[in-house]
Amino acid sequence: MQRFDIPLEVELAREVREETGLDISRQATQLLTSRINEIKMIRYQKYLRVKYPVRRQFLWNTYLVNGIKPKIKLVPGDDCQKLIWVPLNKIKNYPNVSSGISEILNGLSNEA
Repeated sequence: MQRFDIPLEVELAREVREETGLDISRQATQLLTSRINEIKMIRYQKYLRVKYPVRRQFLWNTYLVNGIKPKIKLVPGDDCQKLIWVPLNKIKNYPNVSSGISEILNGLSNEA
């Protein structure tokens, strides 16, 4: 995200369309969680031949989008090979879902 005058939900819709071909711009979105996290990495400056630590903070929002039919074909963007639909009640057993997202979705299914 480069511009800070655009709502996050608009950026979400743009990114989802870019990465999956799915247009969610008219769908209701529900913010489930919002967290600020940090990663630390080592950068290397080749001209100075030095390594130095860099901290990056990022906002991690998790949204729920309702009303999308799983029969809609998803088109992978440039950074993945394949996209699949996973039913919400099966998500906790799916190996490619992080434990953090599983916890959020488990909380959601417990509310229903």
